[in-house]
Amino acid sequence: MTEIQSFLAQTVGPFTLQQLATALGIIVLAFIVRAIVNGWIARRLVALAARTKTESDDVAAKALVSPLGWVLPLIGIYLALRVLAVGNEEVLALATKVFMVAMTLVVTWTIFKFIDAVAILAAEQSDKSTNSIDNTLV
Repeated sequence: MTEIQSFLAQTVGPFTLQQLATALGIIVLAFIVRAIVNGWIARRLVALAARTKTESDDVAAKALVSPLGWVLPLIGIYLALRVLAVGNEEVLALATKVFMVAMTLVVTWTIFKFIDAVAILAAEQSDKSTNSIDNTLV
């Protein structure tokens, strides 16, 4: 046991092998969880959306899957950076800012992808309407 502890206490640059192994483990775990969760959610959402007659929910379900696939790896990378930056407040602050920007971009990307679904929903609703102004507006 002491051999393992002494091995993990060795340094590579400013980091110990234990820190590097922990960070790598977090990142790998995040990608594994992403694959499981994304696959499960994608199957469930697409199956639920396929039950309906409208196309807008099919597009919305597919729009959610791609951005959702980025959330867990971003969280994993952020947590790994926090492990590596223990004791370095400047790096922690920078990692937090980068994480916030990345998550904001993912949320924005999701919103833009949902705009297509809203447009399709509006077109479907205007097709059902007998009012010509609906077709003009959409």
